[in-house]
Parts: sequence; C-alpha cells; structure tokens
Amino acid sequence: MWKQVKKPNKLLTLLQAIAFQLGSQVSFHELGQMCALDSKTVEKYVNLLEQTYVIFRLGSFSRNPKTFLENYSNSEFSVITPDNMDAFLSA
Repeated sequence: MWKQVKKPNKLLTLLQAIAFQLGSQVSFHELGQMCALDSKTVEKYVNLLEQTYVIFRLGSFSRNPKTFLENYSNSEFSVITPDNMDAFLSA
C-alpha cells in the first residue's frame, strides 16, 4: 500500500494542508495547488490516508438537493489525533 507513495515529503505536506483546512470544505484541486501535486495524486494520497485511518472524509449535508449537488465535489476532512482518538474509538 505504501509503495504507491512516490513522494513521501509531499504526503506530509498534504496532511499538513488538510489539517490547516480542518472543518472547511476543500477540493482535491485546491489541496493539489497548496502542495504542488496533481489533483489525481492528491486523491490517491487521500484515499491511502483514509484506508490507514489517519483521516476520514465528512460528506456535505444539505436539506436542499440543489445545494447538495453544487457541493458534491468538495469534502471536509478530519484528522485523527491523540487528543480526539477516544471519541472515534467509542463511536
């Protein structure tokens, strides 16, 4: 799984960019610009981080279907840290 990571320093930069955007909607394109990575590479790295339970994606929620479709491509992320790990383990 980790063999897919060709630029480990960029993975760390991506994780820091996600942490700075915590609670905000971000797109793979926006994260790619922040980390100087292609958006497809960002998506692969994010999927890898999700599979290893480092981060998890929070989908957007809206009662208005039109608004939901407008925000469909954006995601919010949360990073699992020692401070909030108990909350995730008890859920």
